[in-house]
Amino acid sequence: MAAAAVDLVEEAGEDAEFSGAADHTLIHTATVRRSPPPGEVTIAYRKVIRVFVVIRFRVGEAEQAAFGERLQAAVDVLALQKGFVAARTGRNVDDPELLALTLEFENIGSYRRALSPYDVKVAAVPLLSEALDEPTAYEDLPG
Repeated sequence: MAAAAVDLVEEAGEDAEFSGAADHTLIHTATVRRSPPPGEVTIAYRKVIRVFVVIRFRVGEAEQAAFGERLQAAVDVLALQKGFVAARTGRNVDDPELLALTLEFENIGSYRRALSPYDVKVAAVPLLSEALDEPTAYEDLPG
């Protein structure tokens, strides 16, 4: 059936309407609509790419103990979310006021959805809003 579906997509050409991938998880879905009669074929190829998130904070040494407690609370609530894989925190060896939180999720959609629940918005988002303003989500490179 997959071969027939591919043939229909290839035959549809440029006039077909396609709905594309969601959440950058490399899930590709194509829908072909024809008339008459209208037909719909869905082809799904799935390759999930893990993502890791690097979030950096600048925190004075005197405030790091209290910040560490807030950071642990944020990690605890994020760890309960679907798609969470791991978390790690650390301090820069050359700049002791620079702290990092790394998170790993099954895919970018899992990470983005993990930020939506109410308990995450209460426990984690206020802390995350204190992060340095820089891109944070990275895909694993193949190989």
